[in-house]
Amino acid sequence: MTVGQRIAQLRKQNGLSQEALGTELGVSRQAISKWESDAALPEIEKLIALSKRFCVPVGYLLGVEEKERMPSEVQSQSVDGATEGCTAGAAAQRTEAEVLERYLHSLPRPKAVSKRNKILLAVTAALLVVVVTGRMVELRRGLTEAGQKIQTLQQTMAQLEGRFDGLSNELSNQVEQAMQQEYGLLANWELYLTEIDYDANLGEVELRAVLKHGVEDASQLRFYAEGTDKTITEAVEHQWDGENCIYTAKVQLPLTEANAVYYLTTPDGTVCIAGQNEHPVTNLAELTQPTVELSLTQTSDRKRVRLGAGASVYVPSGMEEVLTLAPPQVSMWLATEQERLSPLPVRFEESSTQPFLYDMGVEGPVHSFAPYQNERLFVEYEITFGNGYQITGRSSQTWAMGPDGIWGYGEELPQMP
Repeated sequence: MTVGQRIAQLRKQNGLSQEALGTELGVSRQAISKWESDAALPEIEKLIALSKRFCVPVGYLLGVEEKERMPSEVQSQSVDGATEGCTAGAAAQRTEAEVLERYLHSLPRPKAVSKRNKILLAVTAALLVVVVTGRMVELRRGLTEAGQKIQTLQQTMAQLEGRFDGLSNELSNQVEQAMQQEYGLLANWELYLTEIDYDANLGEVELRAVLKHGVEDASQLRFYAEGTDKTITEAVEHQWDGENCIYTAKVQLPLTEANAVYYLTTPDGTVCIAGQNEHPVTNLAELTQPTVELSLTQTSDRKRVRLGAGASVYVPSGMEEVLTLAPPQVSMWLATEQERLSPLPVRFEESSTQPFLYDMGVEGPVHSFAPYQNERLFVEYEITFGNGYQITGRSSQTWAMGPDGIWGYGEELPQMP
């Protein structure tokens, strides 16, 4: 029998319930239940109390010796009561250490491991290490592949987000336009670039707006533009067609304006006609200004240096007649940060892909460039079109001169080798 079975047998022989025995020992009924089910062992002092209560040796409870009196001879009594039903030789005469020692000796001893089993254990452990190491390598490889897949997935998600943002902006604009048509102040509107004055550097933008209803006082209508520098420019001409609810107005802006915003105010409120980059006329510079692209070239040896450049002049679509389409007059100079040095011979070349293509260059002995060592050399240009409109500028690329000729050219001055 187990310890718990002995406690249960003695309790029942003495006619005690778990709760009654727990009360006598000062423990709960649950503790007695755990003892009897072998879920827990009683503490030493509780074993001694049980020994006294049932008049049996502690060793009997632990299963290491026989009891000295039969349970039938035991008289029911409390732990704190008299002990006249117990014999003098039971648990009271044995010390705790003796009983525990005998109990521990009674427990089964682990068998000694033989040499053969030790070898088998060592081999098994080695195999286990090899298997675990292999699994770790596979796991590391799997994690690396997973990381690469995650990175690819992140890139794909970023691309999808970009596409979604573009689609979202497009849908937002469509929804906004639909809302404006349904609930806005205007039924329809159009913006035009109607006139360009290159001499005055001004462009005239006309608004034609159809209002949803008429207004009693046309002076309450106001068309104006806000420039990049937040300057407000009012319309110079107004016209109101009350019968058809059509309002037209014109505003003049510099041709260099690249980020205009147009507004219309009515008695019902103010509406933004065209915001930043929402309409071609918001960027007059791109719409009207010719552009120049310069690319520098260089060759040198110990005796001579040749500096060359190719220039392409582009005219915005629709501006050809205004600028008088013909090869413009081009003048170019070699220059430092402080001054122009000498004019560059310029030659116009026909091109099927570019409106106006020019080639220029200058060459001379190496020593002739010696005064410009560690200088940045630019190309400055003046381009005059058939109508007299002129643009000026300088190349973004530069040549860097060294004691033995050119030692670099590009957007930034390189370090001396």
